Amino acid sequence: MIPDLPPAEYYEASYAQKLVYATKQDPDGGSGCNISFILQIEGSLQVELLEKSIEALISRHEILRTAFVMLNGELKQRIPPTGPFNMSINHIDISDYDNREKITDEIIQEEYIFPFDLQRRHLVRFTLIRVLKSRFIFMCSMHPIIADDHSVEILISELFTFYNAWQNQSENPLQPLRIQYKDFAAWQNAQQQSNNLKKQEHFWLNYLADRPLPVAFPVDFPENKLVVQHGSMVRFNIDSQLTQKLNDEANCHDASPLMVMLAIVSVLLNRYTAAQDIILGTFVTTRKHPELENQVGLYNNLLPVRIRINDDVKEMGNILKHVRQVMLQVQEYDQYPYSMLIEKLPNAKGETQSPFINVLLQLQSSLEQPTVPGLEIRDYTPGNIAANTSFIFNFKQCGNYIKAAIEYDTGLYKHATIHQIAEDFLLICRTLSPDN
Repeated sequence: MIPDLPPAEYYEASYAQKLVYATKQDPDGGSGCNISFILQIEGSLQVELLEKSIEALISRHEILRTAFVMLNGELKQRIPPTGPFNMSINHIDISDYDNREKITDEIIQEEYIFPFDLQRRHLVRFTLIRVLKSRFIFMCSMHPIIADDHSVEILISELFTFYNAWQNQSENPLQPLRIQYKDFAAWQNAQQQSNNLKKQEHFWLNYLADRPLPVAFPVDFPENKLVVQHGSMVRFNIDSQLTQKLNDEANCHDASPLMVMLAIVSVLLNRYTAAQDIILGTFVTTRKHPELENQVGLYNNLLPVRIRINDDVKEMGNILKHVRQVMLQVQEYDQYPYSMLIEKLPNAKGETQSPFINVLLQLQSSLEQPTVPGLEIRDYTPGNIAANTSFIFNFKQCGNYIKAAIEYDTGLYKHATIHQIAEDFLLICRTLSPDN
């Protein structure tokens, strides 16, 4: 059982929070982006009930009203008690404008990169854009130090659970949370001296002792390598037929969808760079304890996945088998904090926040859309919205097909280059399928 802490003025930060904080302080880390969700809502939306539901969320989850300070060189959480929050929705009405879609995307971009002040509570913002009389775009934007992707699912579910309850004039339907994120952070920090953590540390130090340099992806504008530019993305879909073939191939090798995507991206990088020893970064959850399932907070850990492509492992089927073997190995040690790993690895401390990872891969399941009588709610996909970043391959499973996107730095790459990379990715997908 994770113990709940007694009231205090300050609380420990988690390893993941310390890494995010260090990233934000690193001038080479870019401005980064916020964690967000964007929904299109059509119907007779009762804004006052939406605001009341937001207040209930902030009351329920301490992390949504947490601030951060440095005390004697240590990052600390500062959590005010429950009470009036003065949290209101930022209302924007563009229903009388002609170029509503363009204006909406501009507003979303501003919220996506909004610079929160970590020392002030409420590292979360809610924006409601009235597009038409009965059509709204609703966006929640949070500093990445307080939330992860699973937190987004929790917030959407609970927000409209509250909304439904208030609409039916019912009581709060959710049971109080026994613990909060601060309790997890203290509990995680207490594991630092455990034998299990020492075993994990030994594995990673050996695994990455002779690590390769980051993938040297050829760039279109090499003179801009030291200049932080604006990020963008190229979106594309893996259609239902090809998705089914990939799933069939995964089943043949007892592999997960994440393993399949790691195999394809590693082959793509090998084709472009000739690198045979590649490290990709992907995120794993630290929600291993059952009481953390419904907690909002930052429960991510960055996992380095080292993939070797050589003469022994060069056919797509063999590469997938190799990736599966690697993933099963590293997943045994996936709770060792990446921020601690940087501290321990020779020649890693003091570099960037990811000294040997410059390509990330994320695979998400599509969000379950809430059911609210009188409202139609679905995901809203804006235009080219992305932050300053290294390469990030994003995949989202949406029923029988996969939405994909490649985020990139416009100061280094042309849009046409990334579009070609997307086409090459799909070509490799087809070579992985059983028909080839």
